[in-house]
Amino acid sequence: MSRNTAQEILISIVGATFDRHVDHEIPLSAQLPKRWTRTLVDRIKAELEISISDEQFDSCTLPELSVLIESTLNRNRKQESLVDVYSKLKEVASDVIYHDINYSWFPSWDGDLFKPSDSLERVELITRMEEEFGVSIPDQDVPSLETVAQTVRYLWRLSS
Repeated sequence: MSRNTAQEILISIVGATFDRHVDHEIPLSAQLPKRWTRTLVDRIKAELEISISDEQFDSCTLPELSVLIESTLNRNRKQESLVDVYSKLKEVASDVIYHDINYSWFPSWDGDLFKPSDSLERVELITRMEEEFGVSIPDQDVPSLETVAQTVRYLWRLSS
């Protein structure tokens, strides 16, 4: 499960970084100019809070990179990685948001995932996140949870 989820996150990061899709069977370094490779390594490090070297990255296909990333991710006290939190949050969001959603790493809750008048869904989502992750989310923190990625990192840190 997490390998596919890590790959899903990577696809989102690549798409948001370069506005393009990549072939999953060809090493990423063969598909991206060298300067883009550096940009992608830096973006992955920033988004997933990990450290990978250019050498590790150079010969990886997308599926291989997802395995590498999954093995490098830090874990919180519950032994969950950001990928695990992303998966759990996806389940919660799917249960709470009653219309079809395009859930991925970068969409914002406001506008992309919620319809403008769905304040009740927002409240229900926060409540369900608190229950699922065993945390308390102060009201003043809610506005800072703009995207799925920000929410995942926030929940992961809160439960660390």
